Amino acid sequence: MPLGGPYTLTVSFVGFQASKRSEITLDLGDHVKADFQLKEGTELEAVVVTSNSLTSRTDRLGSAFAITGKTIANIPTPSRNFEQLAFLAGSAYVPDVGQRNLGGFTMAGGKGGNVGYTVDGANSRRNVFGSTLDGAAFTISQEAIREFEVETNAYSVKNGRNSGGVIKAVTKSGTNKMEGGAWYYTGGASLSQSLSPTGAALSSVPAQAQYGVKLSGPIIKDKLFYFAVYDSYKTSPLTDPRTQFFIDYGNSSFTSATDANNFYGYKESDALAVLAAAKKKGYDVGETGNLVKDATTSNIFAKLDWNINSKNTASLRYNYLSYNLTNKGISGNTLSLNSLLPFSGVRVNGTNSSNYPFVNLDHKIIVDLRTQVSDKILNKMVFQFNTSDRLNNPKDNTQEPRVYVGVPAADGLQGGTVAFGQLTWIPEKVTSTSYQFIDDLTINTGGVTWTVGTNNQFYTQQERLAHWTAPVVMYANIDDLNNDKPSFYRQLVSEKLNLKGTQDWNLLELGAYAEAAFKVGENVDIEAGIRWDGWIQGGQVPSQNATLLNSGLKLNGKVLDNSSQLSSLNNWQPRFNATWDINGEKKNILKFGFGLFTSPITTQPITQTMYNDGVSTQQINYTNTADILKNVGAGTFADPATWLSARINPTGEKIPAGSSNVIMLDPKFKMPTTMRFNASYTHFFSDRLKATVTGFYNVGYNDNYWINANRRIVGTNPVDGRDVMGVANTAVKDVIVFTNADWTSEYLAAQLDIQARIGKDGMLSFSYTKATGSGVTVYHAGGVFDDAEYVGANYTDRFKTHFNNSNQNGVGDKVVLIFATPQIKGFNVGFSFIAAQQRRFSIVSGGNPNSATDRDLAYIPGQNELSAADKAVLSNVAQEVKDVLKSSEGQISGVYQGVYPWMYQTSASLSKRFSVGKYGVTVRTDIFNILNVFSSSAGYYKSLNSLQDDYYGRFITLYNYNAPKAATPTTAAVPANYSANANQGTYIRGGNPYSIQLGLKLDF
Repeated sequence: MPLGGPYTLTVSFVGFQASKRSEITLDLGDHVKADFQLKEGTELEAVVVTSNSLTSRTDRLGSAFAITGKTIANIPTPSRNFEQLAFLAGSAYVPDVGQRNLGGFTMAGGKGGNVGYTVDGANSRRNVFGSTLDGAAFTISQEAIREFEVETNAYSVKNGRNSGGVIKAVTKSGTNKMEGGAWYYTGGASLSQSLSPTGAALSSVPAQAQYGVKLSGPIIKDKLFYFAVYDSYKTSPLTDPRTQFFIDYGNSSFTSATDANNFYGYKESDALAVLAAAKKKGYDVGETGNLVKDATTSNIFAKLDWNINSKNTASLRYNYLSYNLTNKGISGNTLSLNSLLPFSGVRVNGTNSSNYPFVNLDHKIIVDLRTQVSDKILNKMVFQFNTSDRLNNPKDNTQEPRVYVGVPAADGLQGGTVAFGQLTWIPEKVTSTSYQFIDDLTINTGGVTWTVGTNNQFYTQQERLAHWTAPVVMYANIDDLNNDKPSFYRQLVSEKLNLKGTQDWNLLELGAYAEAAFKVGENVDIEAGIRWDGWIQGGQVPSQNATLLNSGLKLNGKVLDNSSQLSSLNNWQPRFNATWDINGEKKNILKFGFGLFTSPITTQPITQTMYNDGVSTQQINYTNTADILKNVGAGTFADPATWLSARINPTGEKIPAGSSNVIMLDPKFKMPTTMRFNASYTHFFSDRLKATVTGFYNVGYNDNYWINANRRIVGTNPVDGRDVMGVANTAVKDVIVFTNADWTSEYLAAQLDIQARIGKDGMLSFSYTKATGSGVTVYHAGGVFDDAEYVGANYTDRFKTHFNNSNQNGVGDKVVLIFATPQIKGFNVGFSFIAAQQRRFSIVSGGNPNSATDRDLAYIPGQNELSAADKAVLSNVAQEVKDVLKSSEGQISGVYQGVYPWMYQTSASLSKRFSVGKYGVTVRTDIFNILNVFSSSAGYYKSLNSLQDDYYGRFITLYNYNAPKAATPTTAAVPANYSANANQGTYIRGGNPYSIQLGLKLDF
């Protein structure tokens, strides 16, 4: 039946009294069971039951997390984005505990980008990065969401293409009653905290505004209904905290600092010196501080529901999403000093760290038809059409180069680096069109309910990319900058693409499944089935790189062929669920399930193989001043008019031998698969209070990651004994292969859930999750610079046997408390508390000891190997870092071996509804990170100081590898050794300032 209600169920038989149950409401996934005992006689007996009791969801017990529409409205979320509620599930990883939505978060130990997303049964996951958002505040207005669910413990064959779990939402429909509303919310600016954790004034606090309208009702009573909503959210100016360090977070360490404005090892005086030198050369680099941008999300959702006749119902939905990131100033550039270039040891931070606009437009149409063929046969068909345009710098505005500052030496910037360029994401365009067809046929025969279905999706994608094509020029110090003496130059040269043409390719996802649901005895419900998925890539293929094919390089015993396309057709996935209602009283429920799940596709690896094929795009590296001046020239880098466009296809530049970088798919690539198990026990104290204990065990196979196939062992590091790597074939440079891990990953967790219904639509929910995991590779973009993945004792042991609980995988302890009251005299209260110890860190070494990577896991010297100065430095590090040092002394540390301190955030909302004639007026206040209201630092938690911070985790560069130096006529030989870095691994404050949001809503 369609979701909603209220429904009335009547059972009658000749000679017996009729029995009726009314006020039944169907929510997402409900299997409502109504028991009747008919008495002899003819008098009508009506029995009224309360809908939405906890016992109506026995098939979803375990750690499934579901919230109805009225409860969603009471829980505080800054942009009123229902997807942010997924962070309240015990098994979902919280990227920063704060309320930012990064998309692509993980559940139940699964890999980032492998979560499933559905709205009204259709896929809402973006195929490029595997998330639903690309900067937008929300994808569908929260006012359009009827119910929301995070599901990690139900193994239906309908759930496909996800590793750790699936997020589901269903939308509202119109009824015979005309209803509507309008709202306005404002926050930030003067309503937010103006002081940093140390009491210093914040340089800028952005303001937020959100407004919208909705209307629903009948077009033809009992026949045709409409529901429509418009919602807009704006942040101005957009603040990237990575550009605030010197102004807002000075002296933010819990311990004493040596400089009044010292953060992450940098000094404000260094920043100002770089700014002055850059401006003198003509660079418009802006200032330290905030990006000056407006970010606006606009959404239109419209829905028609049509009761065609007694056997057929249809629905038509349209969703429009626009995200516009626009400049407010002439230059939007700022000096983001914690961001170094990848070849200097740190991934670049900040998609929006330059002065270009960004536009994302989505159009989505969904049609579904439900047909009751007979009293035993039901068919549901869904068709979805979706277009998405992602435009970086759509008007091709002139771009200023970005600025990066290297790690300063003891005497300031002398010995460090200054770099300009690296306009990573512009000018780019990605246009994606997808078609999805789903058909589910349900047949009830002799006590068995059969489900047979298919789920297919076809993508077409057109891309114009600019990754790394803008040049990078580096100077050793400020004096060299002033004197035109660059020390390094890198550029990807694209003769074929030249940023005007597009790459066109497609991807077909096929799926088919069958399942039987039946009873064993009176109290055991069984669901058993099998699912198959297949992927086939078509369209454009990478250019054939003859040099690579003739070089003899092999991976897994097979000669590399960079023209491979993705295909994977052997993906059979058995599924099983059993639910035992002990004694048939709906008080004690045991549930068990297992299943194989094939992970979905993120298409960025396919993009990378076409763009970095070693033919249409090649890399130029010049590593000394003479080569740069000879081949590139001097004095032209500061001209904004020529910085980007004139260097896309440089003329007269000699491409050095062996400069080609090739990114490719493993010809034997397999789709990653996860085998998932769970068992749970639930006790119902009443139909409004339950407690559940759930155990999870997941094993992953064929996880995907990047590896550089053009590497060979050329020696051994004399200090720590690890492999030293060299180039296997000088005819090519890097050969980065997207391949499968030959080890498994594991996830083991226990979760306690206590949930209570309060009044008609209130709730109280508590969960505690304790989890551990190993072996999951981190999701990242790939590319020329992303091969550097945490090398340990040797280059090929990545992730193996390591306790790998990464930032993205979110494996660890978590506590969640949610409270939402029913409406009492017009008042509603909402509250959420999240505490998590899920972020982890690795201790890495600077200095590149094995010549293969920027992120070598550090060798931890023993006490007898440390100087007195090193011991003094290490005595000041955080206890969490000391724990790793103690356990790894005298050996190479492990991947993500350390655990960050607990992170937490508390938010609350209070609203009051007034009746004004036939209208209702609601006044609302939300406070995020409410503890900071009472004290400027109470809501901040301990975090760790680290130079190396990227999208996927923390890398504390606690040691530098000092390479050996040969003897000279005047100096003795210096042996290789490790030395400790100051200001690394110490405590700093983390978290967000408090923010107050005020709202006014009209409804009728």
